[in-house]
Amino acid sequence: MNGPSHYPSVPASLRALIHRSFDAPLTDVEVTELEDALKSNQDAQRLYCELSLLGADLVARKQAASFCKEVQSELPDAEVLPLPRRRSRTSSLRRFIPRSAAAMLALGIGLGGSVGLIAATLGYQQNGPRFFPLPWKWEVENDVVAKIDATHNLVWQTSEAPETPPTRGLRGGDQIRISEGWLRLAYKSGVSLMLQGPAVYEVRSEHGGKLFAGTCSVVVPSGASPLHLEINSGRLQVGPGYVGISDAGSAEGRAAAVHVFSGATFGSAVVQYRGLEGEPVELEDGEAALLGDFGLVDRISLATEEQFPRDIPGQRPGRYTGDKLYLGNLFDDGTTTSLAEAMVTDQYQAAAETTDLGVAAVIDGGLDVDVRLAEDGVWFNFVSVGGGGAAVLGLPGNDTYRSLLSVPIRTTGEDQPIVRVYELTVEGATEKIEEGIGISSNELLTFDLDEVRRAGSLRGRAMRFVSDRAGINDREAPAYNSRKDALANLVVVVSTEHTVLSAYLNGVEVPVVKRGEVFSVDASSGRAGMPGLRYDGHYVRFDAPIPAEARFLTLVSTDLGKTLHDHTVFSGARLEIDPIPPNQAARLSQ
Repeated sequence: MNGPSHYPSVPASLRALIHRSFDAPLTDVEVTELEDALKSNQDAQRLYCELSLLGADLVARKQAASFCKEVQSELPDAEVLPLPRRRSRTSSLRRFIPRSAAAMLALGIGLGGSVGLIAATLGYQQNGPRFFPLPWKWEVENDVVAKIDATHNLVWQTSEAPETPPTRGLRGGDQIRISEGWLRLAYKSGVSLMLQGPAVYEVRSEHGGKLFAGTCSVVVPSGASPLHLEINSGRLQVGPGYVGISDAGSAEGRAAAVHVFSGATFGSAVVQYRGLEGEPVELEDGEAALLGDFGLVDRISLATEEQFPRDIPGQRPGRYTGDKLYLGNLFDDGTTTSLAEAMVTDQYQAAAETTDLGVAAVIDGGLDVDVRLAEDGVWFNFVSVGGGGAAVLGLPGNDTYRSLLSVPIRTTGEDQPIVRVYELTVEGATEKIEEGIGISSNELLTFDLDEVRRAGSLRGRAMRFVSDRAGINDREAPAYNSRKDALANLVVVVSTEHTVLSAYLNGVEVPVVKRGEVFSVDASSGRAGMPGLRYDGHYVRFDAPIPAEARFLTLVSTDLGKTLHDHTVFSGARLEIDPIPPNQAARLSQ
């Protein structure tokens, strides 16, 4: 019974003792040693269990077969059709329920050591590896059933203009369309579902959704309710375990490949499938099949876990040692990127999307009603500072006034000859002039400061938001060449999940008021009625302290009721990290 070890963590002496226990009687001392080892070493338990099953098949084949007939009546009748396959006698023993194992233990006394040993391990065999839920620590609306948990090298499926979900929270009916990269969803139930682009997925409820096309990996936590996953040819019910699914979404063939890598309960079905017609099918640990309209199409080889990874590929964030973070540089990085790497990459015209590092919300239009600064942020109303309902194409952009156009931001105050917009719509037609963020009027952009801190191991660090010059972009004339009508307000809000810490209007701190659950700038302060910023070469500076307890930083541009969507910019938009206090620096150096 010797062979190559699949459990390198089990010491060689212990492996030898386990193997020898099936070949000859052990002394009392060796029995005690083996029992203690099995209690403390899970890999040793798994090795012992595998050899027990093999030993039962080799040593007591006839006796075990006879006993199987006696206990067959205890097994529940299966209503689903098991996947046709050749099953060894040893794998059939994995289906015994616990009281059958107890009976077999007694029988093992008379049949021989190996049968007794297998009965002793069947209790362990009932429980497979543990699958842990993704944490859900969100204070959000009840209709939020899932969230975008992590991304890597993600590219959305878009047409003419970049698009993004307004926040990371997802409700029934929300669709995810990606053309490249990785996106992991976390369900409220703790289920993890990772999509590989290209893929189209729709969230249906807290307990499921539909994969229209693409590849996904599903991890259902131990003890959790199954995930009900629709595919084009039928419906899957995925129980606790780790499963990979691939569906081409083609009208021809309509077959999906399903791979069961592991389950939380040995010998039990991890996946149950029902096609549009035909008999249902179930798949167990280690099985893979093509499933179509009429059920089973064919058995296939189990894929590798690398083809269906359960975790986002990425690197561990190291401590960020710089003292400045340019926020626009985050727009081309996934949530698993380190701050050090994010500051190196600086894609011109990159769009701010809620799948980017630190971007918690992007709201285009609708600032004349109550809006959440983030999915788990506070409610705010911007009517008192000119918030409007009109939306525009394009998202906030890095170093450009808007992600849709390659018009660079510039705040020199020079009078620029009128430039036709359509001449600047070709990507790369113009080059970067200033570092910063461009944002159209009636848009809101919120950063998750905790996520930014985690990416650089900056937990508990205070910062400042600084924009050297903020106002209307002077690289291109305002919309419709109406310089005299260009008008906008720029607002910065620092907040937690429960309250607003500070607010700034055109560079000046202003008071806020709270009515019910909704915050707003205090219109009675005299600052809210100011004339706003115009296209006149005048710019304001923002310098907003961000204490360690602050969770969100929100940048807002409003149009003051104008019909024009004026091009506003935060030039030099960055976070400046406060120095580490001496007492904290001393602890870090130890």
